[in-house]
Amino acid sequence: MTTISLKDLYEVDKHITMACELFYICELGKTLSKIKYKDEDYKLSIKGITFDNQLRNTPIWPYFCQTIKNEYLVDADKSIDTKNVPSINKALVQDITIAKKTLKAPKPNEIPITYDVRENGRPEFFFSDRENLSVLSGGIVNQTWVSILAYFTIRKYFMMRYNGALEVRLSIMISNETMNKYNALSYLMLLYENKRISYWINLIVVTSTATTKKGQTEIVRQETPIENANTEQLHYEAWLQDGRDRGLVENKYKDHKNDYDWILNEKKKVIAKENLEVGDVIALYQRNKSSIVNMDYAVIRAIKEKDIAFEIIHNKKTLLDTKYEMKDIDETSRQMFASDMLKKLVSKKRMNIVDLGINKDLYEEEYFIVTLDNIEDDVICHVRDKNGIETTKKATQQFYLYMILNEYGIEFNKGKYEKLYLKRV
Repeated sequence: MTTISLKDLYEVDKHITMACELFYICELGKTLSKIKYKDEDYKLSIKGITFDNQLRNTPIWPYFCQTIKNEYLVDADKSIDTKNVPSINKALVQDITIAKKTLKAPKPNEIPITYDVRENGRPEFFFSDRENLSVLSGGIVNQTWVSILAYFTIRKYFMMRYNGALEVRLSIMISNETMNKYNALSYLMLLYENKRISYWINLIVVTSTATTKKGQTEIVRQETPIENANTEQLHYEAWLQDGRDRGLVENKYKDHKNDYDWILNEKKKVIAKENLEVGDVIALYQRNKSSIVNMDYAVIRAIKEKDIAFEIIHNKKTLLDTKYEMKDIDETSRQMFASDMLKKLVSKKRMNIVDLGINKDLYEEEYFIVTLDNIEDDVICHVRDKNGIETTKKATQQFYLYMILNEYGIEFNKGKYEKLYLKRV
């Protein structure tokens, strides 16, 4: 038997905190155990890996313990009890094995998939959701995507170790139908946002548009890297799913939704836990039941016994970027709106604490706030170098917002902001 370390498959963190990554590890171990190469069996070692205690309360934990019991994973910490584990809810976790589709009938609990492999100087897998709709239509789809990812990760490992491949790429072609299915991509997106996992993966959104030329309809296929597509809803769904896994989103408050005092006290505990203070900058979201309606950055101006006050910042760009944006509007509009576009635009809002979600601690609130450590986006912006020459650079959203706050003279807790968010610029 050959033992492969988890770190040989990806740059794993030694402490796992997300249920989606725990499930990914399970699927890596199970997929690896099904492989027999040159009459050799393979096992996945998780030696030295620790798991956050909150993961024990997720539906993935019993499945994780089962994979250890079945020896799909070996060298687990002795503190993990695999004997007294709740039974696995099949509706929550599918016990599936991914295999390339062949003419043979699949084995029990095996889901075949189709994909292409192209060489072009380096091996590249191409997996299309449209060609695998039967696989992605049943069960818990967000977990099925992780099983598929695990399959390609193991294929990549063997191609690089035994077939001499120096680099292997995976392109996942995602249709608009999948993009519009709420939560279907939540686990894949959470893993993709983890740069330790996604460095060899391309997520590509594939859309088709029909154009008519001289009475004939022509179908135009368009491929867009997911970074350039509108993914706000995907990030929101992934963020919510991680909150559900942690027992926060919806679950925490559903038995107390009519108990005002209990909810108020819990929200005040969260405010204290998140160290929210007057002068802090947060992101304020407005949502309906299924999607984000609006987002603005805001500064906390007061925290009272039952309510919280914000100064909402409507300026979304720096002065230099605003001037570049003005170049794209017509002259008449520029003369009408130029002065207003360069002004500080703020408004005030006061809310009852009970009606406000805080990070993933939320239920059905229309508004919720997110601390800036949860904001992952980078921004391409215009800046002036030391010689005054205008150029573009990539900056974190936190650094870009810091520029906006200072340029428009908005008061905030600058020292705390710099300490928390300006380590990576």
